[in-house]
Amino acid sequence: AHFADFVENFVVSLQKLRLHNVLVGALDDELVGLLGREGGPVPRSAVFRMLADEALETGAREHWGWGSPKFNQMGVHKGVLMRSALAMGVTLLLCDVDTVWLRDPRPLLGAYSHVDLLISTDTLAPSRT
Repeated sequence: AHFADFVENFVVSLQKLRLHNVLVGALDDELVGLLGREGGPVPRSAVFRMLADEALETGAREHWGWGSPKFNQMGVHKGVLMRSALAMGVTLLLCDVDTVWLRDPRPLLGAYSHVDLLISTDTLAPSRT
């Protein structure tokens, strides 16, 4: 399954912090099944297929490399999902599965309750903005 090791590690790190209100977007049907299986790390109702696209099929995964058109498409899709959630009045913490939370982020985020949007980046290239 695509990114299975990242996703399982991410979910386990959240569970250790007793953060259970999680929704996971999977890139392929195999990962949906792996995560949502009986006794799996995430309830099946909390796993969804992010993109329905032939490029996700076996043999086409090399197209998901950083900076590729499919990688960029995934980023746009995350933005659409975020906008939809916010339009429904949902408070949202969106992060990639290659993130590991060592502490509950809610106290830190609560310190910025007057702010509508907080953004963090990998800072892959220097920026002056």
